[in-house]
Amino acid sequence: MIVFISDIHLSTSYYDNYFLFMKFLSEMEQRDDVKKLYILGDLFNFWIGDDELDKSYEIIPIINIIKNIISSGVEIYFQKGNREPFLGDKFFKKTNIKKMNPVEVININGNNIVLAHGHELCIDDKKFMYSWKFLKSPVARVIFSLIPYKIRRKISLSVRDKTQSHRDNKNLKMNNTSVELPKRALEGVLVSNHSNILIHGHTHKAILKSIGDNYLCYSLGEWLDSAYYLSMDEQGSIRWNFIKLDKVSSK
Repeated sequence: MIVFISDIHLSTSYYDNYFLFMKFLSEMEQRDDVKKLYILGDLFNFWIGDDELDKSYEIIPIINIIKNIISSGVEIYFQKGNREPFLGDKFFKKTNIKKMNPVEVININGNNIVLAHGHELCIDDKKFMYSWKFLKSPVARVIFSLIPYKIRRKISLSVRDKTQSHRDNKNLKMNNTSVELPKRALEGVLVSNHSNILIHGHTHKAILKSIGDNYLCYSLGEWLDSAYYLSMDEQGSIRWNFIKLDKVSSK
């Protein structure tokens, strides 16, 4: 079985998703039918640099469980999201997680399946695309690395606080605060990769969307105190799974 998740947004201000993800990893560690786990971006709410691996006490337990899962024979793949422009090679070397391309194609039973976080498909948001182009550049990485760790940590906390404020606004519903990916961008990435199935994150909505008569787009949801994720069996059959802090079930 192959499992797909995204948009966990781990941070120190919102522990429900932290404990939920720890529970998820523990479940994965105990199962013997999971062969691969794909994390399609935004595992962290904001990654301030690979020195987090040595200085952040929240990261160490997660890394230890991930290593145990990998040592048991499960392959774990990670695709950087828009919250992780400064996540570097040290992370992959230390965790033994396999690095994915911004758009990855896997072949299941002769069928191509496209995997993407989804932020690079926001082609209509020009401001975001320009800022992302800069953030992922070597220049931005060097500039950010020169900022002392404590200041970078404060920047991370600022991003964290804005996210928490967003979550605490009880008048907002998830469907009203998510983003939509343009239809032509979805079609374009599928056509260019000779596929009719896309699995992506970024929108924070767990939905299945049909694009015309030929294409299916699975959007992975945001992790709060519960989450949906996808699993695929050896025959290529895809299903939604639901996890919450007190129990795990499937639909």
